[in-house]
Amino acid sequence: MRLKQEIILGIGGWRLLRELGLRPDVCHLNEGHAAFAVLERARCYMDDYKKPFDIALTVTRAGISLPRTLRLRLDLIALIRS
Repeated sequence: MRLKQEIILGIGGWRLLRELGLRPDVCHLNEGHAAFAVLERARCYMDDYKKPFDIALTVTRAGISLPRTLRLRLDLIALIRS
């Protein structure tokens, strides 16, 4: 149940911002669902600019302030995908 909540908040939250026409340049993410928001932000970048995941994640992470533990998780995701 917790994972479903984090997916809804992270992915759904980012999609809601886009639907509202908001395109934040900088995001401060400090909760568990933040990882899903980061991934959704990268997915949106991939769709918008037709770029692969590694480039999208690098570009979109530039404007994100994350706690250390979440940065480590994202680094693991990137490592696994490569």
